[in-house]
Amino acid sequence: MKKLILLFALLSSAAGATNIYDPVGGGVVTLTNAADTAAIAISGTKYATVLWVVNTAGSGGITAEYTTDAAGLNSVNWLTPPYSKRTDVLSANPAVTPWTNNTPVAGTYETPLGSNVTAFRIRYQTAGTATTITVIGGLPYVPGVRVTAVIYDVTSAGGAASDTGTLDLSGWSAAVIKGFESGVAGGFLNVSSLDDAGAIFGTSEYGVALATAVAVYVHYGVAPLAGPTRGATIETLGQIPKRARVQIGAIAAITGRIRIEARR
Repeated sequence: MKKLILLFALLSSAAGATNIYDPVGGGVVTLTNAADTAAIAISGTKYATVLWVVNTAGSGGITAEYTTDAAGLNSVNWLTPPYSKRTDVLSANPAVTPWTNNTPVAGTYETPLGSNVTAFRIRYQTAGTATTITVIGGLPYVPGVRVTAVIYDVTSAGGAASDTGTLDLSGWSAAVIKGFESGVAGGFLNVSSLDDAGAIFGTSEYGVALATAVAVYVHYGVAPLAGPTRGATIETLGQIPKRARVQIGAIAAITGRIRIEARR
């Protein structure tokens, strides 16, 4: 069976289609054309993370994606995953990176999975010289052992608004939203629940004016830890929504930062 799957991967690569291979044994897939993919059927109920390796880095941009559809590898709906951690470079604080049309860098990466993930893939978003990819299952999911992820972490340019766009939180049981503004007070942090079309459901669930250099922590589905709240505003909302959007308004010459961490 493994040989048949690997053979299909090689044939698919030549046709520029989705490449599928055994999630246990792994396999090397060559991406050359735009929309070539190295994909794996993987369940978030069985795996906490997925590992993927850039064996040879080509010139085209690559994008990491997941789906929650029952169709799995045959899905047409693919979403942006949490940030990925590089695991082959020694670091006391490994950096995490979003992979959306990034230039590939040879190395090993680990991406956390939400509970409802059914498949994961690396897609060649722009054609270029060959990039070779291996995707395999990562850490097994053990009930009761926490899985954490960075969903979003972006600092805006001075004077620009911050906007996460639509975020899929459906595979996570709790999230902490952190908002911060670098300078004068006046920016406004909005946290909104979205409907399935991506529209804000009624009005925002939470809004607060940001004070100068004072962080705001908004908790979904989890109470904040007990302890000092010096230098921070803390708010606890109810059940985590399926979809959410977080925004900070633009203030001249001031940067805003939004960071969202999730767990299950």
